[in-house]
Amino acid sequence: MIRNYRSREEQNYVFLSKDRSFATKVIARTIETHPKVAKATVTLDDSAGKVKVSIRKKGVIELWPSVAEFYVYDSMLYRTMASHQSRNERYFKTFKELLPNKIALEIGPGPEVILSRLAIEAGAKKVYAVELLKDSYIKAKEAVLRYGLEDKIVVINEDVTFVELPERVDYCFSEIVGSIGGAEGAAVIINKVKRLMKDSRCMIPQRSVTKIAAVSLPAAEFFFEMKRIAAHYTKKIFEQTGYPFDLRVCVKHFPNERVVTNSDIFEELNFRYVVDTDTKHDICLTFNQECLFTGFLIWLNLEVSQTHILDTLEDQRSWLPIYFPLFHEGIRAKAKDRLELSIKRRLSKNGLNPDFVIEGELHRQGLPIMAIYYESRHEHKLYCSNQFYGCFFNNWLRENDDEHPETNEPEANVLHAFLTEKLPGLQVPVEIEL
Repeated sequence: MIRNYRSREEQNYVFLSKDRSFATKVIARTIETHPKVAKATVTLDDSAGKVKVSIRKKGVIELWPSVAEFYVYDSMLYRTMASHQSRNERYFKTFKELLPNKIALEIGPGPEVILSRLAIEAGAKKVYAVELLKDSYIKAKEAVLRYGLEDKIVVINEDVTFVELPERVDYCFSEIVGSIGGAEGAAVIINKVKRLMKDSRCMIPQRSVTKIAAVSLPAAEFFFEMKRIAAHYTKKIFEQTGYPFDLRVCVKHFPNERVVTNSDIFEELNFRYVVDTDTKHDICLTFNQECLFTGFLIWLNLEVSQTHILDTLEDQRSWLPIYFPLFHEGIRAKAKDRLELSIKRRLSKNGLNPDFVIEGELHRQGLPIMAIYYESRHEHKLYCSNQFYGCFFNNWLRENDDEHPETNEPEANVLHAFLTEKLPGLQVPVEIEL
């Protein structure tokens, strides 16, 4: 509520009382322009001679760049993966079932060689751990010595697609999947290491299934924000590519109830066999409620084995779901409306990371068919191509400015300052208490 005192209180209340409907609407609509406010209600309390304000905040969703596709790993990202307990448990249980007395190859062990260590603990005879990045290789060697495993784990600094081993291995294990399973180039890399194996079907994980569903995240109901650490990784990606572009964006704190259709397969990679890198398949997504359709959510189901599966929509630690934005404000859809789509997958110009095209139609009851088209490319020159990416880059530019404060929460003093900037003096309540 608003607290006003003596003459200033009286002036404020009397002024606003002259045209209640107009005054309350002006204040409410002004508050609703604050980026984190979804709805504001303003009333005049005659008994107390005060103005009351109540607000409903927007849901806050954090935006993160999809880092898996780029070599921007650092100690924080490696530490997040190494400490992902549910992931490690699924790998360890699979290792105990498959690796006792076996010789194995790990692709990309990272500085902590956590999966190689788990493999040895599970009974593996020896692991060849092949690491591409020099700094990670040095730290991995140090970790192996620190744990006294130098006779069990052989760390090699090489591109695994070209490496030669002194013997063929029984199993190959890795964790080179992204929020889109194949985003890091897993299909190309794993296809090429099959030559190092006794039986090329003996892969861990066995399968990567990336799911897709339509979602409702209208700008009027959600505030998309970026933390400074996410802005930092975005900057590192752009330094690597040499320019900013509309990169794939992950969403943190996604409300699962905002999935508004069934899910279907976006990408499927069966690592036990040679993976086709150029594919096309059709899907159908049917709406289960009336909503504002804004885009697609993409998330990973990692089948470490047939019985040990990690659903990253439920377990968002090492992987966050990716959001494909189509309509910032949303397109109205009803239950039983449907999306008939084809999904094309092909390698990007670097011959490693995949590009995707979603093309099809939105069939709505009683309305003309609407064409749907969305490209998700690993790297390209599009920049701020739609409203969502405009929002993303506004956040990125702000959070890269060290002199700019973190985005303010819509607390009482913040809203009061916000109204003071937007409205004439007597239209601004003296003090806001939420």
